[in-house]
Amino acid sequence: MSVSRIVMMAVLSVLAVEALPQQGLEPVLPEEYNYPKYPTGLTGFTGINRQQVAYWELKRAVRNLMPGYKGAVVRGPEGDLVACSGTRFWRSTDEGQTWEEFETDVPRTKEARLICLRDGTLLLTGGIYRSTDGGHTWETCERELPPDVEAQHGHYHPSGYAHTILERSDGTLLLFDSDGTYNAAEGEKPGSKAWVFRSHDGGRTWPEFQEVSSWENPWPSFCEASILQLSDSHLLAAVRVGDKVVVAAPPPEGLPPNTEASEHMILRESFDAGVSWSEPWDFLHYSQVHVHLLKLADGRILCSYANYHAPFGAAAVLSEDNGKTWDTDHPVLLGVSPTCYCGWPTSLQLPDGTMVTTWASSPGGFNSVRWQLPPPSEGYQEE
Repeated sequence: MSVSRIVMMAVLSVLAVEALPQQGLEPVLPEEYNYPKYPTGLTGFTGINRQQVAYWELKRAVRNLMPGYKGAVVRGPEGDLVACSGTRFWRSTDEGQTWEEFETDVPRTKEARLICLRDGTLLLTGGIYRSTDGGHTWETCERELPPDVEAQHGHYHPSGYAHTILERSDGTLLLFDSDGTYNAAEGEKPGSKAWVFRSHDGGRTWPEFQEVSSWENPWPSFCEASILQLSDSHLLAAVRVGDKVVVAAPPPEGLPPNTEASEHMILRESFDAGVSWSEPWDFLHYSQVHVHLLKLADGRILCSYANYHAPFGAAAVLSEDNGKTWDTDHPVLLGVSPTCYCGWPTSLQLPDGTMVTTWASSPGGFNSVRWQLPPPSEGYQEE
């Protein structure tokens, strides 16, 4: 066969493939995948469209690895960066280039977030703890719970994992939490309950709580929520939900129900400081969880999240319209993990626009990566 004939056949083959509609393509795996043979159904392919290829562009980053697992990072009261993982704390005085551990008496926390108030007070969730000396010493802050939750859970917390504390312009602090059932029986729809808790003394006490709109689904409506304050009244919440909270796309066929692989993220919006919330809309893909939302200096929103599919690790996507749409075709891979046991990223932006993100990997430890944002799309204007 002549060379020209081979080339012509190759060209015709490529054109024929490109002419096929996406829905007509045969799946990469012709037989139904055996999801249950993997831990909690985490196959590595749950959230991936296998009819795609990816073009990677490598960028320089500064990475540090510390002992620990899930943690968080914040700019501290002295302008330095403070990071925590469990009961271990680190400080960076060179904008995340290097880190040094320091002593602290914080109680053990689980999946905490750090918040630095305008007066320099540090708050730590996973409980509520308060520090006025940059994180060296901590006091435990109690909050009042609704009577029915108090009776069910005691002096702990509802089942929704409250993580985000918001500081309003008048100094009032808001904390959102919810209660519900993760393993409701089929057809059982008692509905979850949700509240906003308020503090007027910098987080020392939380004497006020108000029930806010939830949903009919039994899943807690603020489960592992990251809530972004776009203004005193406008809030955007990213919530981790299970496969029984289906907004648009159902989970892949054959995926074991009620597993980490079948969990995903949804978004909800409030325009009255969190008293009422919109209907949810889909966000990211199945097996992409642990979202942290951050408003950037140029007006875009950064979403850092964990991949519970290959490549396991931490990633990020951007929105240029206050979270209505996201550039999921161009995710930023911040780091890879050897296993699916990873995530809990937290990001902050430095004055020069550089990003610092902390995230967890097991095995691996508590990661810090300093990296550069991709530019906005051509013609982008801040809303």
